[in-house]
Amino acid sequence: MKFLKLISSAFLLLVISFAFTQCASSQKLQKKIPFDLGETYFQNWNSGIKHGDSGTNLYISINANNETALDSVYFKNQVKKLELLKNNIYVAHFITKQKPHINLSSNREEEYGNTIQKQTKPIPFVLNNDECVITFKHGEKTMYYKILNISEKPSINYPSTTPNKQ
Repeated sequence: MKFLKLISSAFLLLVISFAFTQCASSQKLQKKIPFDLGETYFQNWNSGIKHGDSGTNLYISINANNETALDSVYFKNQVKKLELLKNNIYVAHFITKQKPHINLSSNREEEYGNTIQKQTKPIPFVLNNDECVITFKHGEKTMYYKILNISEKPSINYPSTTPNKQ
């Protein structure tokens, strides 16, 4: 009976370890990519109005054929879809919403209207502030590639009002 229990435990452990191995290999980073990277940079922006949003736009340019299309990007602990602008330049918009005002009180009626903060799922990569991981399709296969040393352009501060014309 002990032997049977030992065998079943070993088999279960083997199945679980195989499952985790498969998950890890599904997001393996590529060492080479089938296209040339152009300029890659990010630029922070501020809305210019009190309690307005702010964010970061990440730009990635590539020299590729029609077989390759960028899909999404992991950057600053978030994942976003990439949009094709023009001439193989992609952009991802990371918006930082202002935190809503939360009323904390011992009287629960005064806390009516508070919203629950949404938990974000951690990304599967460890990245520095100047790194991102792009996902792209090459043929039918989804691949991952880490871009290092992304440059930062000066921030854009949008004005709160339009200037008066005289």
